[in-house]
Amino acid sequence: MTNRVRPFITTGMLTVALLVAGCGKGGGEGDETPSTEPTTQVTEPALTAPPTQTPEEEAEAAIKETFRGVITDLDYYYSNASDYTVDEVEANPPATKWHVTYQAEGELSNWTMAWRRSSKIEQVGESVIATHDVADVTLRESGVHEAQSTACLDISGLSYQTFEGQPADLQYEPDKFQTWKMTWIYHPEADSGAGIDEPGWYVQVLDLTRNQPC
Repeated sequence: MTNRVRPFITTGMLTVALLVAGCGKGGGEGDETPSTEPTTQVTEPALTAPPTQTPEEEAEAAIKETFRGVITDLDYYYSNASDYTVDEVEANPPATKWHVTYQAEGELSNWTMAWRRSSKIEQVGESVIATHDVADVTLRESGVHEAQSTACLDISGLSYQTFEGQPADLQYEPDKFQTWKMTWIYHPEADSGAGIDEPGWYVQVLDLTRNQPC
């Protein structure tokens, strides 16, 4: 009778076998797949040069800025009329220092003199430039340029007081709106004989329409 030898596997041997089998999966040492992490790439915005204005657009911007200065000067005078004597205003109207010339200077000088002579009142508040459209800009090689523009002032929010600070009792209905149609001229250099204290755009001709809403 032949005795058969039964296979005998201990628990420890089984454990080692399983470990070896497990290590064999996925290849040899160094074959691990590297982890991938999302990367954030910072993209700098493209630098673009600001749009270049045409000479006509530069002229339009300068005219609008000059007109704001004229209205600021006019508001200041009306609001501080008590700082001027009648003789001072008649001898040297403030408008002679503003960016107005020829007919427009004469028109505004008449306004300032009439304001000071006729009543002792001052304006309270500031004029609002509701619209201002510049057209027909003509640029010449000589540097003496011309343009046309139309502006509408909303002055409905203004009030008036006496030199003593009391509400003024006006004998007339003040304007609510004013439309200024203007011819502009650019002087490339100062000309004291023509009343041009510095180079720039000047209102040459002014045509005023009253109380046409903007």
